[in-house]
Amino acid sequence: MGPGVEAKVLQRLRAAGGLEVRPGGPGDLVVSVRGTETVLHLEVAHRFTEDVLGDIERLPPRKRERVVLVIPSLSPRRRAELRHQDISWIEYRTGAVHLRVPHLAIDLPEAPSTEADRPTPLPRLSGKAGGVVEALIELGHQRALVTQAEIAELSGSTRAWTSRLFSQLVKAGALEEVGRRGMTKEWHPKLDELLRLWIADEGPSPTVRGLYLWSRTSSDLLKAVGELGADGADYAIGGVAAADLHEPTLTGLPDVAAWIPMATPPEAVAARLRAEFVDSGANLFLWQSPGDAALRMAGPLAHWRGDAPEARRKLRVVTPARAVVEASRASGRGPEVAESLRRRILERTRRSADEE
Repeated sequence: MGPGVEAKVLQRLRAAGGLEVRPGGPGDLVVSVRGTETVLHLEVAHRFTEDVLGDIERLPPRKRERVVLVIPSLSPRRRAELRHQDISWIEYRTGAVHLRVPHLAIDLPEAPSTEADRPTPLPRLSGKAGGVVEALIELGHQRALVTQAEIAELSGSTRAWTSRLFSQLVKAGALEEVGRRGMTKEWHPKLDELLRLWIADEGPSPTVRGLYLWSRTSSDLLKAVGELGADGADYAIGGVAAADLHEPTLTGLPDVAAWIPMATPPEAVAARLRAEFVDSGANLFLWQSPGDAALRMAGPLAHWRGDAPEARRKLRVVTPARAVVEASRASGRGPEVAESLRRRILERTRRSADEE
């Protein structure tokens, strides 16, 4: 749970009055009422999915009764559904709280909003704005400070447009102006908040075409897709497969999604791979989106993982940050793989900061 989310949860619960609330272990809060302590296990999700609900329902009963879903906001229908299933929640954006855990029952309405605490509207982060956020995260996990000029260049945006987005990200608490290096302003990207904003943005979905490519193993499937690069074609593995390549989490490779340029006919890729289009049973998905933002910063897996197996070092994949966002929106175990990679990005960032 990011520090900004934790602070909002603590502040809202303390507003109920008569409670003592303090952080416990990782992901826990300890709530004390008249000397009786209850440990809340927080399950943070930046958007509601059926998989989030399923993960909570599958928990052992003794843990499930203390789990609290922490989420930006819920629709009235979702709130009713969670009440019916005896699931507690805290909405850190609206302030609504519904807790039904041992020794504790709290209901708080949405907190009155003011112009000061109303969420700052951001551009859709699926295209050009997402590319700026991606650049901020990519450079931000390498060093503490960045400049607008280098972010604009890396993301392919104009400096004027990047400057406007920077102002909005500052208001959203995801970017901090630190000072100047000579005549140049420097900025500190807050990676956890940037990822949260990007994940929370729904954005338009890519155009998807499903293929079946016969292969003996998942490694053979990856190798076949990698041959696109050998033929000079532009591509990048994305989604859950990319997140698992960056931070191995699954015992077996999931179906592969590969970004290809909008100008490339999917039929040409299918012919090159000797694959066939299918309506069901696909094991390879071709993704396309106007602007090809996912391809701009993609590169060999070895660029991010120096310990990548030799057979996979040359595979082109989307950046770790983009893989987190794409996997978090997937079904099945996608959100779990995304969370594992998100934590690794933040751990590496903290480790780099400690070494400086």
